[in-house]
Amino acid sequence: MNQLLCPKNIKLYNNHNYKFKHIHRNNILHYGDWGIIATNEGILTPNQIEASRCSLSKYIKNIGKVWIKIFPTHAVTKRIKDSRMGSGKGRFLKWVYVVRPGDIIFEATFLSLKFMLKIFKSIRNKLPIKIKLIYK
Repeated sequence: MNQLLCPKNIKLYNNHNYKFKHIHRNNILHYGDWGIIATNEGILTPNQIEASRCSLSKYIKNIGKVWIKIFPTHAVTKRIKDSRMGSGKGRFLKWVYVVRPGDIIFEATFLSLKFMLKIFKSIRNKLPIKIKLIYK
């Protein structure tokens, strides 16, 4: 796994279960003029974030600048298939990011509407959640 897509200092791997509530933070554009925002809840893995980033960098190159506003910080655990009841929560499986409605995923600047629509269509196919494009 890419070291940039998992936390460095981990104290506990076993997190509490996540709740999908409407978000009241990370929903304002801080850096760029364009933003890609989540419209429903879901879970993003590091591979999905990396695929979206590669798609963005393929189109943008040196024209504009992109900021990734999310980072996978939630550990997912899983028990083995034939385990009996009890005996703990299970072992660490992977890192994920819990997306809530209204969460900004990417920000971009120095790009036209036509260009952003092309990028938006390529990212929409790589993410398992519904997204929309916003402008500052």
